Amino acid sequence: MLNTARHRAQLVGKVGLAILFASTFSAPAAANAGVVLVTIAFPFAVVDWRSLVCQPVVMALLACVIYLIALTVVFSITRPEGTNLHWSDSWDWLQLALFIPVAFFVRANSEDLGRLLLFCILGLIIGALWRLDWAELLHSPQAYFYTRRDGYGSHPNEFALFSGTALLGMVLLHRRWWAAGSPVRTLLWIACLLLLLQAFLVTKSRGPWFSILATIGFVFILSRHYRDGSTDLRQTRISRYAVAILVLAVLSATQGRMIVSRLLVEIPVVQDIVSGKQGYLTTSSFALRWNAQIFGVESWLQRPLTGWGPKTSQSLMKASGNPKLQYRPGEFITHLHNTYLELLVQTGTIGLILAGVLIAFLLRGLVLAFRADRLAVDLYLFLLGAFVFLLLFSLFEYRSTGRGWRFYWILLAGTAFSFSLSADKATDSGSSIAGKSG
Repeated sequence: MLNTARHRAQLVGKVGLAILFASTFSAPAAANAGVVLVTIAFPFAVVDWRSLVCQPVVMALLACVIYLIALTVVFSITRPEGTNLHWSDSWDWLQLALFIPVAFFVRANSEDLGRLLLFCILGLIIGALWRLDWAELLHSPQAYFYTRRDGYGSHPNEFALFSGTALLGMVLLHRRWWAAGSPVRTLLWIACLLLLLQAFLVTKSRGPWFSILATIGFVFILSRHYRDGSTDLRQTRISRYAVAILVLAVLSATQGRMIVSRLLVEIPVVQDIVSGKQGYLTTSSFALRWNAQIFGVESWLQRPLTGWGPKTSQSLMKASGNPKLQYRPGEFITHLHNTYLELLVQTGTIGLILAGVLIAFLLRGLVLAFRADRLAVDLYLFLLGAFVFLLLFSLFEYRSTGRGWRFYWILLAGTAFSFSLSADKATDSGSSIAGKSG
């Protein structure tokens, strides 16, 4: 009877996992249903709770959860001046712990992981095409690409994170999905790559642009250490050069002028701020971010160890009445545009350290799984690259408690942690390109 219940829970969890991966970026309601199925099935499917709880990632997560709850209890009683703390604010953070059930079922479903990631990327593309303003695009393509800033249902900066990660997946995992030698598959891969790249650029998000370039450099350097003898390197180089030339030609034709304009527009403001000529300028994104980060550091220094409580940065900005933090009269920016600074202000140095330990254990699990030949080279590079991209993105943005970012984190952290679970099931058997060399 127990085995039957566990088997049914495994089936429910796998169904929920497939729904979650396929619909995260195209149908949020369906993605929520997938999370619910995975979470409900999880306690009935676990065999060895002690082994699971003793995992370093789980222990680090429990420390974060306990600290966050304790912080909320204390600040709900003491009510620091200028804050308006609610339990719902802590709940937004606590939901990020749902990557544990996802990791459990990814482990149980690891043979299909490549397929799940492909569904996730295709879901992102379909969702973007569905939400695209076709009327505006067809009426004036040049105006759309040059002046429109689109997030396809998400905040543009947030969508830049999603599409940038998808681009990494399209490039690093392409041999899993498109290497069958079919011209149709090759054309489909190029089309998907160009669609994602165009969508990434239309967000006009400079922080993610810089982050993806740095991530590409990191992945390129790391990949030089690994070789796969089954590949004709000369043919691969020719194909890569051809695709690179095609991509550059399309970008130059559609986005070149916009990219240059977007990168140069804030330079006079930067020069004025550095020279002290300009105190603040509410029409400048850079000036608002600069002043927000100064305010964030000053706020953190008032409570360096514990911060002010979950999601309190905006209420602190409003209480300050500082006009340098207003993007229009009476309207304050919603956050500090830096995840690390937000963690310091909300949870203090202790909270930032705990979050750092959690990330470190997730990355450590990937490295150990790769060294033990339980993680393929392509997946290893993709997951490491995705984390590097996320960590760099966090220097410029704060989206950690939003719905879209929550789904993104659950999938990324869940996939990474799945390789830290029991070695007998956490194998990557779906790839003939698994292993490492060099």
